[in-house]
Amino acid sequence: MAQPAEANLGGSTSLPPVGQQGQPNPTLEPKTTPTTPATTPVVKTPVVSVLTRFVQEQNLRLVGVVLGPTSVGIFQGKNGFFVLPVGRNFPESEVLLKTLTAREALLVQGSESLTLELVNP
Repeated sequence: MAQPAEANLGGSTSLPPVGQQGQPNPTLEPKTTPTTPATTPVVKTPVVSVLTRFVQEQNLRLVGVVLGPTSVGIFQGKNGFFVLPVGRNFPESEVLLKTLTAREALLVQGSESLTLELVNP
């Protein structure tokens, strides 16, 4: 039988060493995969409208309604009770009492609107 001839690839090209059972030699450095930086979770704060903030700051509640030719709403706020006719602004604000029904008041400020429902005692 003839001995197999060694192939001459020209130069000193050699394959990387292989460990037992076809596993890479442990002396070789493992390839690293790029890691993504830890992302900080984004916390969205609820957007509160100027009108909603006004109602919350004043602790404003609709506690009574008088319907008639000039309907009025009876409101309770942080400074006590007050009566406001439809078409007027709340004291020291740009908030308008736009409409009033037996059960709710529509407040408007600019392009924003908010409905307050009558509070049951």
